[in-house]
Amino acid sequence: MDLSYETLSESERDLFERSAIFSGSFTLSAAQMIMNESSPKSMKTVHLIQRLIEKSLLHFDGHRYEFLFTVREYALQRLIDSGEFKEIHYRHFNYFSNLVATAETAYLHSGMDEKLMALVSELENIHSAYKWLLEQKRFDQALNLVNALWPLWFEVGFWQVGCKWYEEAYSALGSLSLHFEPRAMAQAIEGTLRVISGEHSRGQLLLDKAIHSLQEIDDRSWVSRCLLYRGLSDMGTGQYDSAKRRFESVLTTFHSDSDNKTLCRALDNLANIQIWLHEDEAALSSLQDSLKLARQANEEPFLTLGILGMLEHSKGNADRAEVLYEESLQLMSSLGISEMQMLIYVLMAELARSKEQYSVSDLYLKECDKISMTANNPYAECRAYEVRGRLYLDQHDILSASVFLERGLVMCKSLKLPVETASCLEAWSRCKLARGFAHSAAELFGAVDSFLNSVGFERLPALPMFLPPSSSYSHLRQDIKAKLNDKDFRTALAAGAKQPIDSHDPKSLYR
Repeated sequence: MDLSYETLSESERDLFERSAIFSGSFTLSAAQMIMNESSPKSMKTVHLIQRLIEKSLLHFDGHRYEFLFTVREYALQRLIDSGEFKEIHYRHFNYFSNLVATAETAYLHSGMDEKLMALVSELENIHSAYKWLLEQKRFDQALNLVNALWPLWFEVGFWQVGCKWYEEAYSALGSLSLHFEPRAMAQAIEGTLRVISGEHSRGQLLLDKAIHSLQEIDDRSWVSRCLLYRGLSDMGTGQYDSAKRRFESVLTTFHSDSDNKTLCRALDNLANIQIWLHEDEAALSSLQDSLKLARQANEEPFLTLGILGMLEHSKGNADRAEVLYEESLQLMSSLGISEMQMLIYVLMAELARSKEQYSVSDLYLKECDKISMTANNPYAECRAYEVRGRLYLDQHDILSASVFLERGLVMCKSLKLPVETASCLEAWSRCKLARGFAHSAAELFGAVDSFLNSVGFERLPALPMFLPPSSSYSHLRQDIKAKLNDKDFRTALAAGAKQPIDSHDPKSLYR
């Protein structure tokens, strides 16, 4: 490397060394920044880059520039030895901080656009700038940077990445304190990410703290966002009435302070609860209001269309539901929203299963599996396990059904989802009966039946993906009863009723 370096002119050496500050690849405008060029039209850096490429010190893929690892290590050491390292790192931070701030502003004005999506390619460099701030103990600036990335965390689905960055900040922070506003924003954003990732307990704690802090500084827009995701967490843990109150609070108390996206999502999720509570007319009204707001804000109503599909699904209008699910999927795909696609594929798989289109249902579940390799949606994963288990059960493959229902139950329990746990246990009861264990099937049925009675059967979600229709549920009772005498049946039901639904060991399915 020394020989190659010696052949470089002074300007080429400057670019070679300074470009090592980038983590991964970089753009021409970023290179111009570290060379301190004031005009993006200047050709000086372009010519210098071309000469480095000709000397095989830099590679260009048609869009971005990048060093080989060993070349970058050499250049980085040269940069450190030059005495410019701190100054170039500061330029690097300023450039990417401005990039993030511009993308956040654009998102607030026009929603998802190319500025926000461009940050995906810059995450390595943004993270490098963030880590440098932490090393310099500039914690407030570091948190402001990661907080400004909230549209990327929320919209593109980098939930776990966002949580990891916050953990890095807290680890570096130690016992030191933060200024009030960056801390409140960090609680709001991390709390939201935890809720979306299924970590409800931690997410709720952070959101409650954030709501209190943000109310103190009268940031009503972010209070409304926190209420939205606090409501989503309530909904995810079966606290439907509490969730409904929070969504209604966003739509009433904070209506004038909320952006259209927050209002649309509050309406969509209020409709979701209304569907679950069998309030179909109210749900339809909420969704129509959401579509109207989305049109005004030039937003893509992918979530609204998906929930409209759920409404038609719950009413038994399978063909209409399928059309709406497809439209929702197309919009999500165009926006790169993969986590939500997983849930829609699960819904479509359940819809196809209910129509006895087993091969179609299997294809939808495979699409969900494919997305799960690069995306993270624990809720969709646990629902996919159950739907696949029921699919095998319908085709009398009891062993395969057992494997997937066990996985579904493990996830439901870990995510603390009581209704979904009951749904898995109901399917498990069917497996037990199919294997000839009528007494065990009756005990499981008793546990589920007791839970349903405790929450009020009519209060459970109307969607077929949660529990089979009441007629099918009644048939299961009769099928189990037919295999036992009346005394044994009642004894088994009573024994099951004493067991909380989350107390069942998944391995007991095989006994």
